[in-house]
Amino acid sequence: MKISAKRVLCALLAGMVCLFAVITSAYGHTVAAASEYASFDETPIEDDMADVDVLQYPKDPLGKATLISFQEYCYSEKAFLQEAYGLYLYVYNPTEKELKIDALANTVEMATKYKADGSPEDYGQYAMTVLDCTDNHRFYKFKIAATSSLRTMATAYSKAHEGVRRYDVSSIQLWAKGENTPEDYSVSLTYRWTGYAENCGEYTGAKSTLECTADDLVTLEIPLHHTNEAGEEVTNQTYYRTGKSSLGANHQWQIDTVYFSVDEDDLFDRAGEDPGILQKIKAKWYEYQTRPIYVTSSRELKTAFTPYIGVDISSMSEQDVFNIGYGFGDFAKYIGGLNGDDDCYYWNWAYAVFQAPYRVAPGRLLYNGYTNNVNEVVNQIDWLFQVENAGENKVTTDELLSYAEDYSIIHGVSSDPYLKLLGYSDALFTDGTAIHGDGQQVERGENVIEFDTDAAFDLRSYDSTLTGWDRFLNWWYRIDNGTKWEINDFKPIEEVKANAISSTYSDSEVANSLKLNERDVSEFRTWAKKEMTSGKKVYLFRFAVTDYTQEVLHVQRHGNCSGAVSTTEYPISRVQQAVFLGFEILTVTYNNQGKLTVIPVVQSPIHIFDDVDVYLQEKPPLEWWQIVLAVILVVLLLVLLWKFLPWVLQAIIWVILLPFKGIVALCKAISNSVKKRRRKKEEQAQQNEQAEKPPKA
Repeated sequence: MKISAKRVLCALLAGMVCLFAVITSAYGHTVAAASEYASFDETPIEDDMADVDVLQYPKDPLGKATLISFQEYCYSEKAFLQEAYGLYLYVYNPTEKELKIDALANTVEMATKYKADGSPEDYGQYAMTVLDCTDNHRFYKFKIAATSSLRTMATAYSKAHEGVRRYDVSSIQLWAKGENTPEDYSVSLTYRWTGYAENCGEYTGAKSTLECTADDLVTLEIPLHHTNEAGEEVTNQTYYRTGKSSLGANHQWQIDTVYFSVDEDDLFDRAGEDPGILQKIKAKWYEYQTRPIYVTSSRELKTAFTPYIGVDISSMSEQDVFNIGYGFGDFAKYIGGLNGDDDCYYWNWAYAVFQAPYRVAPGRLLYNGYTNNVNEVVNQIDWLFQVENAGENKVTTDELLSYAEDYSIIHGVSSDPYLKLLGYSDALFTDGTAIHGDGQQVERGENVIEFDTDAAFDLRSYDSTLTGWDRFLNWWYRIDNGTKWEINDFKPIEEVKANAISSTYSDSEVANSLKLNERDVSEFRTWAKKEMTSGKKVYLFRFAVTDYTQEVLHVQRHGNCSGAVSTTEYPISRVQQAVFLGFEILTVTYNNQGKLTVIPVVQSPIHIFDDVDVYLQEKPPLEWWQIVLAVILVVLLLVLLWKFLPWVLQAIIWVILLPFKGIVALCKAISNSVKKRRRKKEEQAQQNEQAEKPPKA
């Protein structure tokens, strides 16, 4: 902040402090003091700002919101006054846009923990409650909601630092009505309060000794948007999908990344010392998993299913379900009918598929027909899109967000606080979260996680816990999850060097190296080179690795007498993915030879709802080059073993014949044993017969 602006702010603070002293001087009786002080929440903003020259704050449709006063009210060590304590913020809102008043809409980012030397150790966001505003919405009065924890922190700091109460405020975040995201506005000030307001000190009737100073606070403004060469606003976000994962067929890892730049020379100048290297990033987002997103290239399917979007068909009559015209799902197997039985189709799950027996029409059984056996019945579809062809397709982020808004207008908004703020329906998302491949433990809804650049992890396309023959098959062949693929020591934070985006590398090579979406590489190159040329460092922040599922489905047409199912006549696929709403970086931590410096970040949140990349026809289990390679290897193996082939064949034949030889030997042994026992019996009988004969005279 410039010196002149800082003096204006200090003058405002002084005026407001005097105003508070006048307000508090009216209450001399200690018994009534607590309730009187608590009533400050109700004082009109016009009265609170009576000494402020509002002409200095004109309407400006393009202006940015500014914190014009930060007030500590009724700090006291007297127990009966502590409930009246509060921190109040007065904000100049030049656009005069009305702000949302929901609990999560408006926040302030402040230090939440301090080191022994008094410097901030961590930052976090506190919700702000709207108490009042002027009729034109140009000025707002807020109170920070977490009163008890703030008072505890202020008291602890005061005891350790000679009565000083410190509040480090990096930014305020305001959410205007009609906007999809809030805006973050820099404050970047450290407030130090000393003394007490009148009647709040040690003795009843004590005069006000309350004072406040405001000093610059080092923050980093890191936008997650930039304007490209065409003049379009681009979000600094991308994703990468691995094509396969250790979770099996139809699964792949989705790596979500934001990118940003930092002028670390400027940071050095403002901090007064070398901060070192970027070590940690703390981020916040609201995470959800979509319910199944269905994508088809068939106009017939889109027309048939559209009237039933968001409708639970379990309560519909058989006639109404039949009238949908089609059913679809994850087809497992077909068993042809035997001895006059119906053919049977087995499904892992299915939507609008009739279970046994099949009917040509409700109430009319089909002679020599078929039955459906469905393991899991799906009764509702919520996402449905039509694309142009049955090849590889994309449903864009804008299309997904627009669909969510339109769906929610019809079917109602969620009770989830953040989804409610966005106006989204709960039916669009599951009750849980997607599987994370990076080991992160996340919750549905709000997550605040700090990432360390040294906390690397591994990603694989095969199950590394398997052993022996299973491991070999899983590693070499495309059994369930594809050919061998892995990333070792994968880091969540990476500085991008100029040679990594050199023009000598194709977009595909850069995408695979840095784990970016190939469609975003060209724009990223242009932006990154521009930032590097201006002396800034460019970073990738890979904050999530989640399960992305995609499967081609089978369709069964009602009235099809054969019961046949198909993936080509009516192409349709199902996709599920994680989404990250309200994503923002809260702090970055620099490491200079073990000395950690936490710097708060000023950044407006973004919504990360990745494009849906989908194919509508099943891919072959093996690529052509894999088949050719396998044939070459087999031929090579035969050539190498040709010299030893007779012995190999002899060994194989010996192994094959060994059980039979054993059986023959066993039978022979049994036969010999029987013969031996028989001879022994005969000999014994002869001996007995001889013994019974009388001796000769």
